[in-house]
Formats: sequence, C-alpha cells, structure tokens
Amino acid sequence: MKTFVFAGQIDGYRGLADRSMKISIVTSAEAAPDLVAKISEATRNACTIAISPDAFSPADIDTLDKIKVDYDDGGKTPGQRLRAVMFRMWEQNDERYDTFTDYYNAHMEKLITHFKSKLA
Repeated sequence: MKTFVFAGQIDGYRGLADRSMKISIVTSAEAAPDLVAKISEATRNACTIAISPDAFSPADIDTLDKIKVDYDDGGKTPGQRLRAVMFRMWEQNDERYDTFTDYYNAHMEKLITHFKSKLA
C-alpha cells in the first residue's frame, strides 16, 4: 500500500479494554473518490499513522514510507486469538450450543479432523 496524505482532524477517541485506543478522524473537505478508495484499502490493515499540524514535506513522506509496521495484537498467542474469535462467533451464531465450551469443543474437533485428513 502506497503512502497517502489527507487533511483532517481528530474528532474523538476512547480507550478500549485492552488499553488500545479507537480514534475517529474527520476529513477537512469532501473526500474525493480516490481518497475513499485508499482509505478503504487501508481499513483493517496495520498502518503507520502520522499526525502533524503542518503539511508533510517530501522528506517526511519518504521517512514514513521506510517505517516497517510490526503490528502487535497485545501479546495474545495465535491460540488465544483463535479462541477469542470463536467466542465471538458463538455469541453471534444460532447453532444451538448451550455453552461456549460445547461450541468450542465441537468446532475444534472439526478443525482437528480437517487437518488430520491432510496428513500422509
């Protein structure tokens, strides 16, 4: 994804349970279709965020392009992340599992069976 710059302002923020923050940004003018497309492409991707009250110089943009994003999800292991996603799926699903434990065990068994079938 190529670096892009647009003018705007921070409209608000709130702290989240995992101590991260959710920040709302408003563009300073009507968003052109190409800006909308760029923002859409960046959505849910790890990005470098830079904020300045002044315009970025070409050297600033070059520096930003060189930053490597190493997104840290708060230290959760892949297994913890999978379990958290499965919990959200259980909350939103109507598969008739009375407890998350039942849902988790059934779906993990399906995953295990799937990957076991791939073994030689």
